[in-house]
Amino acid sequence: VRRHIALLLLLTGLTFFTGLGRTVITDSDEAYYAEAGREMLESGDWLTPYFNYTPRFEKPVFHYWLIATSYKTFGVNEATARLPSALAGLGLVLLTYVVGFRWYNVNVALLAGVIVATTFGYFSLSRMALPDLPLTFFIILSTWAGLAATSDCSTDQLGRSSFLTYSRKCYLLASSAAAVGFLTKGPVAILLPLLVIGSIKVWEHPQRIRIMKSLWLSGSDVFTLALAASLGVLIAAPWFVMMVHEHGVEYLSRFFIAENVARFSTEAFNPARPAWFYLPILAGGLFPWSPFLGLFAPILKNLINKSRRLTAIEVRLLVWTTVPLIFYTLSIGKQPRYILPVLPPLAILLAHIILERL
Repeated sequence: VRRHIALLLLLTGLTFFTGLGRTVITDSDEAYYAEAGREMLESGDWLTPYFNYTPRFEKPVFHYWLIATSYKTFGVNEATARLPSALAGLGLVLLTYVVGFRWYNVNVALLAGVIVATTFGYFSLSRMALPDLPLTFFIILSTWAGLAATSDCSTDQLGRSSFLTYSRKCYLLASSAAAVGFLTKGPVAILLPLLVIGSIKVWEHPQRIRIMKSLWLSGSDVFTLALAASLGVLIAAPWFVMMVHEHGVEYLSRFFIAENVARFSTEAFNPARPAWFYLPILAGGLFPWSPFLGLFAPILKNLINKSRRLTAIEVRLLVWTTVPLIFYTLSIGKQPRYILPVLPPLAILLAHIILERL
């Protein structure tokens, strides 16, 4: 395992970090974040992001904090503006390895990590000072922790009753990751993990048609969920409260309605695109591994002929891949980088299929 981690660190060093500041910032979105981080450091105002010394309300504050902290630590330049994205890419590679290892084996884990480290989608976004890769990291971490949380009992590893069980720790981790993701780009950091975890749990329930029964919670479950939700609120809410105190309640309307609901459901920010828009985007983002998607064809044929059944892990990965894809396909304002959370579970599934065929 240590050699695998070392190999992935070396590979991501080449793909995500080498020449990080070689190209100048030309993308307008990237310029907004890079300059806002510089102005945050210059002014010492770590509450309100500014661009051209005018309050910038488009996104929450966490990614600006990351860039400003990088500037303060290493100096102000293109490489340090992009460093948080590159580190998030590294985190996604390692997280993909961990999930692949826990659900399959070291070989699947390594290949899945290599796929994520070398896809065009992550290679390109790791070299831009945008919040999308950090957001993706928190979404994947929250989803994985939430799934892990639902598979444990109320005892510790020695079988003793414990307040902080593995399951409860995972719930707290899932909530914390979602809350920081919320501070990075908004409610999608909470919504996507809930949609994925909920879809998987309903599917796996023996009587999944009776949805209300599948969602029945014990007193301990209610307490754990309340504890996790409270931690998430404790992490995410203070900044929003301070922003309302500083700029008025109109800020909440601007952020939640204009920047989230309108961005999803109208053409106010992005032109309407066809339902198939993300299919070529997904193939391009997965390049150079996208030709291996052809390996799914014989599996699909066998499924239709009922000569093969999907395993429980394959179902989980398929749901984890398709739910975000469907969610963003339903949106009016589509952007290519929105589907970055699809790649890690797809990489694990693809690695499993490739090794199965060898």
